[in-house]
Amino acid sequence: MGVNIHFPEALPPICANPMHLRQLLICALGWLMADMHDCKLDIRINASGDHVLIHLQKPATSGYQAVEELDDVCRLADAMRANVEVHNSNALRIALPIQTSLRVLIIDDDPDAAELARRYLISSSDIKFEVASTTQPVEAIKIAHSFKPACILLDLMMSERDGWEVLSLLKTNPNTRAIPVIISSVLKEHRLSLALGASAVLHKPYSAAQLITTLRSVIEQSPEHPAT
Repeated sequence: MGVNIHFPEALPPICANPMHLRQLLICALGWLMADMHDCKLDIRINASGDHVLIHLQKPATSGYQAVEELDDVCRLADAMRANVEVHNSNALRIALPIQTSLRVLIIDDDPDAAELARRYLISSSDIKFEVASTTQPVEAIKIAHSFKPACILLDLMMSERDGWEVLSLLKTNPNTRAIPVIISSVLKEHRLSLALGASAVLHKPYSAAQLITTLRSVIEQSPEHPAT
């Protein structure tokens, strides 16, 4: 038994949790290899449109069908917002959405804190972020509606309107309530933040790695956005 693998020199980044993608491929290979004997598996990877396509194929066979593995493939693909096509019992095509830039809105009336968070995001090497920020909490809802961020980073201690009021406005506005919000504050109000609709809490000061890890986790769990 052997494997032929064909792929281009460069591929665009995909919207996928590496652990989930690895498990998806393991299950797909398990389904295809369930009854393989002295034959070759062909794997082809290419980009098409807004997806990276993975084609896995073996010679046609009418042997054992690994139903459980195929169920796992479909379940994992659904969780990753990937598409799976099955051709007879000998081929799979997995379409993974390509990663585009992620928009993040920073709401913080401290311009230095907002700028630090922005620098953390734009210096990321594995995710491309498009960042908007405002030091005017009264403008936050309007900006969130027009900018359509994948996530909002919200400070609590602000002068004109505190973060609790802004969070309430975001979560009661039909145009913004689905946007996940990360509370960023020196206050340790984790339980209250989550109870009022925040998706996560970052305690200031935080590192670039903590910010990006939290953003990735929140966006991956958001039903409004593909996994990253």
